[in-house]
Parts: sequence; structure tokens; C-alpha cells
Amino acid sequence: MKNQDSNYDDLISKLKSRDKSKAEGMPLLEISRMMLESGFMVKVEPKIHNIKKPDLEISNTVNGEILYGELTVLNDSEDRNRKRDDYFFLFEKIELAEPHIHYACRQKKFIDKANREPLFKFIQSCRQQVVNTNSFAIFKNEFIQVGFATESEVHHLKAWIEQDALSEQDALAFDKVTGLALDQNETKRIVNNKIREKAKQIPEGSNGLIFIRVNPVFFMVNMEIDLIPRAHQELIKYPNVIGMVVYSFIGLLQETGVFPFKSAFLSVKQVTQLSSRYTLFILNEGVELKVSEETLKKLFEMCNL
Repeated sequence: MKNQDSNYDDLISKLKSRDKSKAEGMPLLEISRMMLESGFMVKVEPKIHNIKKPDLEISNTVNGEILYGELTVLNDSEDRNRKRDDYFFLFEKIELAEPHIHYACRQKKFIDKANREPLFKFIQSCRQQVVNTNSFAIFKNEFIQVGFATESEVHHLKAWIEQDALSEQDALAFDKVTGLALDQNETKRIVNNKIREKAKQIPEGSNGLIFIRVNPVFFMVNMEIDLIPRAHQELIKYPNVIGMVVYSFIGLLQETGVFPFKSAFLSVKQVTQLSSRYTLFILNEGVELKVSEETLKKLFEMCNL
């Protein structure tokens, strides 16, 4: 990119800041690499007459056709961040604190910061009581339900966990904290917010693509099955948008291949020895195509290189 007309300095400025690098710089590099390897040239934040400049100008080196790309990184929601923060607080205060004994814990509600210190003292008191009496006991308050057991009484803890599994959806687990349930389905956020927001930033009279980087959990639980038909319904409102590319990386060896859907396909590609890339291309069934089929074919190929 340094040796091309890519607005290289703008890219470098996005990589120098840690926060900008995570939110913009590295994802722009990921998309740019995919484009360059498939025979496109890319320019970061091209200077064009539009309400807001798009993230990328993409040009086909064979025929000179130009389209635009809009990129967004789907960060965790406030609700998910709060639940994760609560989980790590409980994990630290139960799993890592001494004295170490067996346990099972379920969170019941959000833990306000003002209640964290009192809750920690409650946990310590419960733990110490079980240690002093060499017993198994169950404790509850408005935030958690926790059972502690010494080694000689651990069979009582396991029996309680098995009984609980029959009646509770978020079952207890041995030596585990069961936090508040995380909603990993990003379909609503993508369809209700991101498509509309990004489609409006693609210049009128030109075709464009929307790129969305998601948490790899999206693909681990097959959320693409839910997203594809709903994305089709929303994309059709924006005829200058060719479609959208939803992608992520995961540090696992995966079965590679291309898996077709209606007006969409999922590519799973081993990109390094320890990393796989999931790339979901969803075609806008109502697109008014202003580029050639040759350019469209290169965009498809880009997802599998």
C-alpha cells in the first residue's frame, strides 16, 4: 500500500493509536489485504464529494471500475461488557481467592460497583465458615447463589449440582462461576443499525460493499443462518449496495471450504498455521449493478483468497 496511491499516511495514523488501531486500523488492513490479493487497488478514506467520505475506494486493476467500501467493527454491547465484567469479578473473588476449596456459583443479577466490596466480604465469610466446619453449605443473597465444600464433603456439592441441573436453565457447574447469560446473537444489531448506517455513506451513483467484523462466536454458533434472510430484507432497500461481507478470525484449525446459501455463501479459509478466517458474503438481491460481472466475480473470489 505504501507503493500505491492508497492514502498511506492516513492508514499509518490509524495504526499508531492503540484504540484507533483496534477499531479502524487493523480491520482496514485486513480488508485491504483481501482486496490486494484478489487484484484490486485500495485507497483509505478517499477524498470525494459526499456527505461523509467512505472508508475505502476499491478499484479493479483490470478494467478501472471503482466501487466503495464501508467498514464497521461490531464491538460488544454495553450489556455484554457489564455481564463479562461481573463474571470476572466473581471468578477472581471465588476461584482465585484463598483458602481454595471446591464451589459452584450462579450469578442472579447485576452487581453494582457499590456492592462489590460487601459481596466479596460475604463470599469470604461463607468460604471461611465451610473451612472451619469442614462441611458443605449453600449460601444466597440478592446477587449470587454459591455452594462451598471441603474435599471430604465434595460429594454433597456434586449432588447439589446434579439436582440443580434438572430445574435450572443456567445450570451450576463444578468449580465454575455461571454468570448472567450472554446474548451472542448479533443479527438485530447488524440488521437494525449497521446496514442502514453504512449504506448511507456509500456515494450515490456508485456501487459499494459493507464490511462488518464480528466476534468469532458469531460463526461458532451458526448465526449466519439467522442473519442471511433478514439481511436480504434490509439490503434490498439500498440498490447501490452490492452486498455485505461479514467476517472474523479464529485461532483454530477448521475444515475449509465454501458453503452455499440462497444469494450468499460462507467461506472458511485457513490463513495461517493456527488461524482461520470466516467470510460470509450476502448479495443484495435488489442491487442495481453499475460494475461489470467480471468485477463482481473478483469480489466473490476475494472472500476465498
